Amino acid sequence: MNNLEAVKKIRALREREEIANLGSIQKLLDQDRDKLKELENYQAQYYQDFGDGRQGLSDTQTLRVQKDFLLNVDMAIDQQKKQIEQRSKLFEQQRLIWLGAKQELQAIEKYAEKQALNQAYENSRNEQKVLDDLVQVSRQCTQLLDQEDPRFFM
Repeated sequence: MNNLEAVKKIRALREREEIANLGSIQKLLDQDRDKLKELENYQAQYYQDFGDGRQGLSDTQTLRVQKDFLLNVDMAIDQQKKQIEQRSKLFEQQRLIWLGAKQELQAIEKYAEKQALNQAYENSRNEQKVLDDLVQVSRQCTQLLDQEDPRFFM
């Protein structure tokens, strides 16, 4: 394996690692969003039950407890939104890192392809030179035969 192939292999590994990291962050972000939906649904259901009088409210202390509980749910929702915002930023940063790794890999692959084409061209050129030399020798032999030069038959 030449140096270029080794570099290409390392860059491919890095690109795979970065896309795996991106996938992990995406999974966590999806979980955060699901949790937010769950909290918002819970909050909406609780408000609906509270408004319908299903909780059997009878005194101010019960109202205060429920109000405190709803404040806690609101804070949990706000905290979850912040978590999603932070995770979204992390996702975008990781996406840019992955894109950089992908572009590096593509550049190396393109360079390797160009090197292979240059090598093929050089090989073809050398082969053509050998063929040209053979043709020249063949012509010289033909000329000698045509002249029936006695040196040729010695």
